[in-house]
Amino acid sequence: MSFEDEMRELENQLAEMERLAREIESTGEDPSDLLHSLAEGAKQAQEMIERAKRAAETEAAAPLPDPDAADA
Repeated sequence: MSFEDEMRELENQLAEMERLAREIESTGEDPSDLLHSLAEGAKQAQEMIERAKRAAETEAAAPLPDPDAADA
């Protein structure tokens, strides 16, 4: 997955966590299931952040292609 794809997925997970937080606030019921879902979403988001960070570091460390090589 590219850095952009990882970031897009992370944004989607963040939006889901925000939706769950609003749902928790709006209900008078026991929020334990929602809190569990929120915790799982946070764990997945952290994993995505780590993967995106590694992908960005890999891309930054990769040598740039030699523009003269295409002419040969």
